[in-house]
Amino acid sequence: MRNDPDRAWLVALSVVNSVADYTSEHARIAGDLITVTEPYGLSLGDRSCLALAIALDAPVYTTEKIWKNLKVGVPIHVIR
Repeated sequence: MRNDPDRAWLVALSVVNSVADYTSEHARIAGDLITVTEPYGLSLGDRSCLALAIALDAPVYTTEKIWKNLKVGVPIHVIR
């Protein structure tokens, strides 16, 4: 089945090395990011993604061109 959610989840995870829980630390960082990201219209989900990258000191890969203007302490790579 093409629309099988379980299969879609397995396919998505096939390229992921690990899955991280969303913690209170990530929530705090995401909340702190609102002042930096508000001019760019980032959502809570966007800020949560950035928070995880900050907590892990990992680069971010995105297709959101406006993110290239963000200065949040981790490298942000726009992939298209």
